[in-house]
Amino acid sequence: MNGTNRREFLKASASALGIALCSDLKVIARKSASPQFAPVIPSNAGKKPLRLGLIIGISQDPDSALAKVHDLGIPTAQIYVEEFSPDLVGKLRAALDKHRIEATSLVVGGPGRFRSRIAENFLRPRRQRPRV
Repeated sequence: MNGTNRREFLKASASALGIALCSDLKVIARKSASPQFAPVIPSNAGKKPLRLGLIIGISQDPDSALAKVHDLGIPTAQIYVEEFSPDLVGKLRAALDKHRIEATSLVVGGPGRFRSRIAENFLRPRRQRPRV
């Protein structure tokens, strides 16, 4: 090695490697800039995509809760209520129509303490679990 030493050689090699990696990254970036599409599944042909929306608890005042969803510009909502009473039905329908929001689901927690038998059974030792 007449004019170069080991340090100069390593600098030149690292620079060449960096240039090669950067050009590869530019090619990858250009390829990923194209829009991505989900694979076509024959059983989904003709079906509308699932619209989930924002999950929101409305308590007893659906108008103010759905106004917040409307202000965010979200067209759909998953509605959650603790207790569902007959007088809440009319208020909820009026608020949905007023704010032009589609309710994609309605979840009612119901009164009382929530209990999950699945969770309770898995917390028990295996020999104490009920046989199904």
